[in-house]
Amino acid sequence: VAENKLNFSIIIDEIKKQLPNEFQNLANKIFSEKSDTFKKESKNTLNDIVNPLNQEIGKLKKDVLEKFGSESKERHTLQNEIKNLIKLQNDSKIIESEKIKEITRFTDALTQDTKKQGDFGELILEQILLDSGLIEGKNYILQGKDLKLKDEKSNPQKPDVILKIPGDKHIIIDSKVSLTSFVDYHRENNTDTKKIHLKKFLRSVKDHISELSLKRYQDQYKLNSLEYVIMFMPRKNAYDLAINSDPNLQLLAEKNDINISHEGNIIALLKLIYRIWRLENVNEDALSIIKKADIIDEKINTFLTDHYEKIGRNINSLQNSYQDGLRKLDTSRDSITNKSKELKQIGDSSKKILTEKNDSDEN
Repeated sequence: VAENKLNFSIIIDEIKKQLPNEFQNLANKIFSEKSDTFKKESKNTLNDIVNPLNQEIGKLKKDVLEKFGSESKERHTLQNEIKNLIKLQNDSKIIESEKIKEITRFTDALTQDTKKQGDFGELILEQILLDSGLIEGKNYILQGKDLKLKDEKSNPQKPDVILKIPGDKHIIIDSKVSLTSFVDYHRENNTDTKKIHLKKFLRSVKDHISELSLKRYQDQYKLNSLEYVIMFMPRKNAYDLAINSDPNLQLLAEKNDINISHEGNIIALLKLIYRIWRLENVNEDALSIIKKADIIDEKINTFLTDHYEKIGRNINSLQNSYQDGLRKLDTSRDSITNKSKELKQIGDSSKKILTEKNDSDEN
């Protein structure tokens, strides 16, 4: 009996030691029964989410890149058109729009006041800029504001307008050509007197070409200007009179890196620049979309390669723990099942001995 009690005590101690681990393994078993199903279902669910997203991102990137490429070509074409535009001064196909007619009425009113003739070109040019859709400070600068431009002798320079073009380029426009003699010519009825005013007008245009050439705005180190400066003549009929009266006038201007333009050319030029800026903004938005799409794609791939694989490894580890627990529970010599059988056998044996002893004592 004493020996049986000792064996019984040892078995109980072993059971106490094994029970926490065995119950833990039993819990793992319950979880692992669902692990395979969970793994398959979660992977399918994630793929249902990720795959369409990846497809949409791929499609988005393709569409944006195609659009970016076509618009870049279009922008390049437009920039070439700008260069060609200023060579079309004598193109009879350019028809004055209602906008130009409105400006003409405005200039007629201004030229009646001799005090305003000095600022005449600047006022007209600023009005055209206001109507162009371009934004001051962002797309153009008036009078070199805040740039602190200086010539080689450190004298301040204030170009009337600095147009900004995508690619950090600039176009400079001067509007200070005098139309005083042209107004006198326009008002005069006497033929001989008109000729005198015409000569004065042509002389003033040539003098301004020389003055503008000496300023060399296009050589400013703070600017990335085109090789020429636009000399704005704020009346197309004044421009026509000057060019038709002296065919060499435009050639003289070109030799001095100057291009003479009237309001029709300037309006067309500003429309092109406005369109280029719109394309540039679209391109910037497209690049931003591509960048964000790449970030999303990277995060998805990181989740799949790092986190999801880690989940899979943990599930496999859990499965291994379950198998180990199952072996300890059912198959090993020291499993809880075998220990329970031994305990039952000892209990039955002890019960039999105690019963026999009680019967012997009664006799």
